[in-house]
Amino acid sequence: NGTAITGKVLGIERVPVVKGQAFSAYDPRAIKGTGVTYATTPQGADHTCGLTIRAKIKHTKPEGQAKVSRDAQIKMAGYDTLGSCIFAGFGFADAPETISGLLNARYGTNFTDDALLELGRETLIYEREFNRRAGFTKADDRLPEWMTREPLPPHITVFDVPEEDLDSLFDFDTEHD
Repeated sequence: NGTAITGKVLGIERVPVVKGQAFSAYDPRAIKGTGVTYATTPQGADHTCGLTIRAKIKHTKPEGQAKVSRDAQIKMAGYDTLGSCIFAGFGFADAPETISGLLNARYGTNFTDDALLELGRETLIYEREFNRRAGFTKADDRLPEWMTREPLPPHITVFDVPEEDLDSLFDFDTEHD
């Protein structure tokens, strides 16, 4: 929370934080899927919870960003729950059957590839419920307001993913485009 506190003490309004967590090097106006992750992940602006930079999508357009963020957050929550490093997660993304194969070989279980996704969804549900009980609301699942109005050169983009997409991201009964 150092960045948030420093901004508050010094009276600085343009502070890149969500839920007290500072952004990493990825500007959400240029990589909007990661901006969705910053806004909605239970930890605040944590790129390790769902970095979307490798997604095959036009990163400066709002369309499809909620889906790539949601998919990335589900996978990363599953990997994180298993104790897997984010860097291993990138490799597993290309061969998801590896995780279930490793677990089955080690523990004699019969996990399917979908088990990791279910684990990720359950983890996110529990984390969001914790946040709700701690007083967080949908209003906390937002980037700083200045990012929605201050364009980022050279593409002159703002963070313009619809709030409805942010609000429904973890409604697991709804598919995102």
